[in-house]
Parts: sequence; structure tokens; C-alpha cells
Amino acid sequence: LLSIDLILLITWTVISPSTFVRIQIEGSEDRFGRTNSFNQCLWGNDESKTSYFVLKQLLQIFDLVTIAILAYYAYRSRSISTEYNESTWIGLIIYIYLEISFIRTILFLSFKPGQRTFLLVYTVFVFFNSLSILLLIFVPKKIALQNEKKEKLRKKKMKKLRMERSRLFFDAINEEQKIEVQSLH
Repeated sequence: LLSIDLILLITWTVISPSTFVRIQIEGSEDRFGRTNSFNQCLWGNDESKTSYFVLKQLLQIFDLVTIAILAYYAYRSRSISTEYNESTWIGLIIYIYLEISFIRTILFLSFKPGQRTFLLVYTVFVFFNSLSILLLIFVPKKIALQNEKKEKLRKKKMKKLRMERSRLFFDAINEEQKIEVQSLH
């Protein structure tokens, strides 16, 4: 799956390279004579722009198919008992990703690319998507490892307590045997 993704991205870059352009906003001069501007990647001709949109759609469709496959396998493996129960967390991550993607798509229909609001909203969506993935992958494992360490410490204490009881028991038996041996002599 990664190689297919990589092939699509390389094809996208080779077929439809974009160029960096700084666009000056007319009439937005400050008191020092500086004009405001924004940056944008543009395509030289309509053919590369069309290629860009086609390859972007192919990449998005491929990513959706990949997510569907992951959701299927997470669902199939939900009853498999593993040490950290990862399929539950993967399923939750996929659900959150799809929900964020759905909301993002609806919001982006009302924005034009290149607007500052578009960039801000896009950044917030990327942040929450990344945060949900990182938290749902690592926090449950950290909690499970802490519980595992606590359990090992508890077992070690119990073993030490059993050994102490056994030692006391055998010491008491040895004392009784010594007393019996002394009473026989």
C-alpha cells in the first residue's frame, strides 16, 4: 500500500509540477510602503492543473480504499484477544478520521483555496487528526505498560511474602524438631 501511495505521489510530482508564486494584494499598503502578499503554488498551464486534480482525486480514492480495508480488518480482528487490544483503538482512530474528513469536506466547500481562513481551518483539522491518532495509539499502550509493571511488582511482593511465610513455617518446624530431639536426650 505504501509503494502504491509513493508511486502516485511521484507521478503527481513529475506530471504536474507546481511553481511557488508570491501574489501581491493591491491596495493593502501600510504606512511604510510595504504591500501585503500571500503565497500560493500555481500550475503553468491548464493541462498540468487538470493532471493535478485528477491525481489528487486518485490519491484520495486510494486513501479511502485503504481506510476501508483497515476498518474491515480492525472489525474482523475485534474479538482476537491481544495484549494491548489494538484493534479497538485502530477502529476508533478510523472512525475519528472519517468523521473529521466528512466535516472538513463540508467546510471546505465554502472556502476558496488561498484564503487565510482556509489555511487556518486546514491546520486545525490536521492537528486534531494527528492528535487523535497519536493519543489513541500511545496512551492506551502506556497505561497498559504501567498496569503491567504494577502487576509484576504485586506478584514480586506476593512471592516475597510467600517465601517469608515458608521460611517462618520451616523455622518453626525446625524449632519443634530441636525441642523434640532435646527432650529425647
